Amino acid sequence: MDGLTLSRRVRDAVIKAVETGELQPSVRDGLTAEALLARAETGETLDNAAMVRGFMTWIEAIKRHCTSEQIRAIGAEIHDDPALAVLTARARSCKEAEPLR
Repeated sequence: MDGLTLSRRVRDAVIKAVETGELQPSVRDGLTAEALLARAETGETLDNAAMVRGFMTWIEAIKRHCTSEQIRAIGAEIHDDPALAVLTARARSCKEAEPLR
């Protein structure tokens, strides 16, 4: 069972428990499950966050090991790539985009 399936089941159980009064789940339980689902439904899955972190780590390594001229040449070559444009946009907006250290 993947994380999203489990989260949906937890969310459903929380909703049912609240509706029937059988259980008293914590607010945190329900909010945690709902937050994961909201991120998944907008495309911000854990895999995307990991991909962005990896991309940013790669960029940081390039900055450390390449000259400014080499970095500009790489940037010019890949500037119009649609997939990298999406990753760059996600990296700029993702709070989890800190490089791995």
